[in-house]
Amino acid sequence: MRHLIRMLNKEYGMTFVLSSHILGELEQIVDRVGIIHQGKLLNEITMTDVRKARSDYIELEVSDVTRAVYLLENELHIHNMKVLEKRKIRIYDMTYTQSDISKMLLLHDLEIEEIRRHSNSLEDYFYHLINGGDIND
Repeated sequence: MRHLIRMLNKEYGMTFVLSSHILGELEQIVDRVGIIHQGKLLNEITMTDVRKARSDYIELEVSDVTRAVYLLENELHIHNMKVLEKRKIRIYDMTYTQSDISKMLLLHDLEIEEIRRHSNSLEDYFYHLINGGDIND
């Protein structure tokens, strides 16, 4: 269905109005979205602008956040990060890969519970818009 909608749009200039709560699907099809919440249009934005507003980050769960922050700052010179919980850190500086970060922390005997790269999606944008938060929260 995605392919058909895109093809009709490109080849025949047809415009479609789609309504869905499955934002991951819409993100793959649409080039402009209107965010409606409780019957009110909160924002209309192009997917290009949503993608520009994205902030990729690495989320890290470790046994000792204080020590991890110290090592990240002093060994890798990463300062653009946020401690989320007593065991989680969100790193916005994408200079280093997950592998680089993991290797450095492990070499300093710091236990890593989880590490993953995350990209904000249309769903994240929607969530933050309706909850009044910044897209990077």
